[in-house]
Amino acid sequence: MILGGLASSIGLYSASLAVGMGSSEVLYLDNDSERLKIAESLGAKAVSYSVLPKAWERKFPLIADCHGLKEGMDFALKSLSTEGIYGSASIFWTNKLEIPYLDLYNTGATLKIGRVDSREYIPHILKKISEKKIKPEKIVTKICSFEEATEAWLEPAIKLVVKMD
Repeated sequence: MILGGLASSIGLYSASLAVGMGSSEVLYLDNDSERLKIAESLGAKAVSYSVLPKAWERKFPLIADCHGLKEGMDFALKSLSTEGIYGSASIFWTNKLEIPYLDLYNTGATLKIGRVDSREYIPHILKKISEKKIKPEKIVTKICSFEEATEAWLEPAIKLVVKMD
């Protein structure tokens, strides 16, 4: 499961990678219609919500949390299956976020918080991109020149690409 949100492009890249690498099921949850359309175009099952439930109706062995708020983390952790892996691309600037330690201990959860070190997988990912199984170009919602970058950065975009011509 991928929980989309404030780390918007990361959630969509996660969906593209999961689909492209052959995951049997990729559920993408979000409350943003543009991101949901992109996730669906990537091959994920895109599901909208207005309010996150306490937990999803079933548990998942792998969850990518890109929500960005504590409610998203709480939802994702409660939706994690026994011995599941939870990864978060969210940054909580206060450094005072409570983690439900006992619940995670009883679940046997593995937490991965922080930047992903994907260096060893890059050749495999590039091969999948060349085979059109992973489609990062679908996530780019705005392209601008270097000269336009200052203004473009201030406008909303899921993924902005600045071209150096």
